[in-house]
Amino acid sequence: MNSFRITYLSSLTFFIFTFTACSSNNGDNENQGLSENTNKNVVTSGMASEIKRLEFPRVYTASNDTIVVHYAPELGSNKKDVNYSLAWDKKKKANLFTCYEMYANNVQHTPGVSRYSPENWEDQYPQDPDILPKYRWSIDPYRGSGYDHGHLCPSADRMYSTTANYQTFFLSNMSAQLHAFNAGIWEVMENQLRDWIADNSSTTDTLFVCKGGTISDGNYTLGNNGLVVPKHFFSAVLMKNKDGYKAIGFWFENANNTTKSQDLRPYIVNIQTLQEKTGLDFFCNLPDKTEKEVEDLNIDNVKRAWGFH
Repeated sequence: MNSFRITYLSSLTFFIFTFTACSSNNGDNENQGLSENTNKNVVTSGMASEIKRLEFPRVYTASNDTIVVHYAPELGSNKKDVNYSLAWDKKKKANLFTCYEMYANNVQHTPGVSRYSPENWEDQYPQDPDILPKYRWSIDPYRGSGYDHGHLCPSADRMYSTTANYQTFFLSNMSAQLHAFNAGIWEVMENQLRDWIADNSSTTDTLFVCKGGTISDGNYTLGNNGLVVPKHFFSAVLMKNKDGYKAIGFWFENANNTTKSQDLRPYIVNIQTLQEKTGLDFFCNLPDKTEKEVEDLNIDNVKRAWGFH
């Protein structure tokens, strides 16, 4: 299984294995010690404890400036609710991945909450306050680059609070996308995920999502302003419901793709293939047996399990 190292301290059946059911937010992420797990994330000095959550891929070394976790209280909650998390390449000043959960409480649209739209256009994409200034851009590098600010955790997925929506506009949650890709097949994929988890979903249904662009050597180009432009984008999705787990991957070229067919089948891969393409070890916090079964499922069975015929 491929593993992705964060080293920039300076720089058949389709639902497969069921164990203790959990709450819609962090239950699974707090009960992963029930079965053998040899490649799970382990919190050591300088690592955020949230790396144990199911949406996180494998990480090895990190500092507080590499792994960033944003919190936004959910409606009626008095807990420290996670909005989304990200990994940041401090040398390239680029997003490595963003990961988050989708479930009934955090995909709801709270009345009065709208898409973040400041009066001053210059503030549309704020700096991430949790990344030190020396590791981030002093200006918005997307301006004049010819590329869209491509959300990784989408604004439309975070309408449960003004704070949650505002945080999705941080520059750290962006990746450079061609407009026809951002408004085309990428949006089709985002809409599909929202269809799978709606605000009336069962409280035990959860999507664990990890998304990003390829920024390893040879897998990106440099745009104007030195902006890192991924050649490909990925989305790894794990679903948990009363029946167990299933997983699906999407792999896209960052190219003009204004498809109107809504057909995602050409872009579907299983998780093992997505790991080979990205170098990331997705859903490592699952017990080993469950992880292997959901990641290695034959592509035809993956499509069938998710309703793609």
